[in-house]
Amino acid sequence: MKTIKRKYLFISIVFIASFCQNPKENDFPLSIILSRKVLINNYCKIFNLNPRLYISVIYGELINNYNALDNFDETRAYLGFDASIGFAQLRISTIKWIELNYSDLPFISQSSSRKELIEKGLNDTTNVIYSVLYVKLIKEKLSKIYSVRSIGSYYGIGIDKQQKIDKNYTNAIGDSAMAFYFSDRLIKIFDRKD
Repeated sequence: MKTIKRKYLFISIVFIASFCQNPKENDFPLSIILSRKVLINNYCKIFNLNPRLYISVIYGELINNYNALDNFDETRAYLGFDASIGFAQLRISTIKWIELNYSDLPFISQSSSRKELIEKGLNDTTNVIYSVLYVKLIKEKLSKIYSVRSIGSYYGIGIDKQQKIDKNYTNAIGDSAMAFYFSDRLIKIFDRKD
């Protein structure tokens, strides 16, 4: 009963706080991407993924899905919600799916508890590792219909729950990822080499 009351209190606080937040600035995703460029480049190289493709997908995710409620994702995760956490906004269920299916890969290991799973998602290094792998897995799954737009779109809805791939499926995350990829934003740091 106390857990239910805490969840309702939390939801009320989040609802009120969402109206008190300033809207995000246009450079918001770029600044957090730049602050992690060494991690991004290192793990994209290890997993053989173009860093520009990766950051385009993450840019699409952040510009479309990051809002005032995301300031409470850590708390929501600890309360048992399937929140999107960390730099790349990975869902708790996606982190768990990666660990269950890919713990034989370097840098991926199964968590012993939900708390450890959440801590991995909140840790920049682990979040980048898991999200780079996830983008690579999406790219491989979409190999016949691969595009920046399709990879970004499926990052938004996930491949861990999707059994069938619709080659025509797109969403705002995919559209933003494609627009970023072909723009000149951060082009001197992350070039197009796919």
